[in-house]
Amino acid sequence: MIDFRYHIVSLIAVFLALAVGVVLGAGPLRGSLGEQLTAQIETLREEKEALRVELEAAAAANEDMVEFVDAAAPTLLQDALAETGVAVVELPGAQGSQVEALLERVSQAGGTLVGHVRMMPRWTDAAESAPRDEVAVAVGEQMLIPPADDTPPSQVLGQGLAISLTERDPLSSSSFTTSARTIYETLLEEQLVEEVEALSVPADVVLLVAPASSEPAEGEADAVAAVVALEVDTITGFAGRNAVLAGTDALPSDLVDAVRADADAAEAVSTVDSIEVVTGQVIAPLVLAATARGVGVDHYGLEPGAAAVLPALPPPPEDPSGEESDEPGTDGTDGDESSGTDDADGTQAPDDAEASAGATS
Repeated sequence: MIDFRYHIVSLIAVFLALAVGVVLGAGPLRGSLGEQLTAQIETLREEKEALRVELEAAAAANEDMVEFVDAAAPTLLQDALAETGVAVVELPGAQGSQVEALLERVSQAGGTLVGHVRMMPRWTDAAESAPRDEVAVAVGEQMLIPPADDTPPSQVLGQGLAISLTERDPLSSSSFTTSARTIYETLLEEQLVEEVEALSVPADVVLLVAPASSEPAEGEADAVAAVVALEVDTITGFAGRNAVLAGTDALPSDLVDAVRADADAAEAVSTVDSIEVVTGQVIAPLVLAATARGVGVDHYGLEPGAAAVLPALPPPPEDPSGEESDEPGTDGTDGDESSGTDDADGTQAPDDAEASAGATS
């Protein structure tokens, strides 16, 4: 049994501790603790103000950069896509405002929109897998060169869509092959794509617009990953068709990031990230122009997955205006060399000076 005196001693000890704490807090420690707390609060206040000023400066600098890029875009893009036919393909979930911004920049670069289609949700809907596979078989049979037997159905459909947008009749560069027309009609009839603007002539380059960036909802990560895998297969089908995928690369679930991470897809199409900002929107037409001029597949933009910000844009194969340059040597001869004209029989006639000299002699 605990003695009553033990309780008395314990209570006295507690009250003594409280008394000592009160005395110290109100006396010797009061000043130093208060000063320390005041100093810490003042430091935090100063840091917060510095961060606010820094944030405002960064926002102002970003606004200035956006304004500069927007103002410089007409000069940067001038005639980059002159005499180049561009077909646009929206993947399911592409954001309308981003598509419109890209179309505006393509027009600013002198490109001609020759067709605009939108992939329907059925293209990636898991519930439509079986009928979609049947369409892929039909599309493969409609190709001039059938795909390999082990080609994934989504890749076959992507290849079919690419053919329907770009395959030219060998006898008429402004006409589609019968195969391309048949495949296009099949994709429309099966409601895998819808026509935003009818195709006019085969495209020189294809602009694929990726779905908008978003974090998968809780419990949907696997479903989103399955859709992205189907889209990557589709993009791979555009190999060799002068295609550029434009989108965002901020999240691992973004299609651009997935294409760059896939060995086959990364070698099939070029990519442009950051199309949610004006910089990416201006880069995209330049990548289309580089692709049309034979620059190999590569990846551009502002995110870490890009190999470069801009492509090295080679000169166009010929002057889009069709006018001959007055500068010496632009016709493939030296500037101080004279060249005669051809006679009807294909021989080269001498220049007037040479003819006169021959007559004198």
